[in-house]
Amino acid sequence: MAITNLRPGPPSPPAGGSGRGKFLFSISDTGIGIPKKDQKYIFDKFRRGSNAEQMKKEGFGLGLYTAAKTTELLRGKIWLESEEDKGSIFYVELPLETSLAPL
Repeated sequence: MAITNLRPGPPSPPAGGSGRGKFLFSISDTGIGIPKKDQKYIFDKFRRGSNAEQMKKEGFGLGLYTAAKTTELLRGKIWLESEEDKGSIFYVELPLETSLAPL
């Protein structure tokens, strides 16, 4: 769905390392952005930005939740930078080595 919400703009920056033993990548879009008031819960199940209706796209608010849970299972971190009407950048940082110990 993210691909259909894009406006023309520059491509995402390349992935790279964020420090010893970690891998950082980012995904950016030039869509409608996520309002500041919505950013604190945007990774929660069934949550979408309050401005999502203006895109006339259907969704259940599970995409970012799934990304966050998968990142958590891999012992990583996920966060975003977003400005309304300018787009968003989503960052995922994953350890290069993980143990199989339970969370």
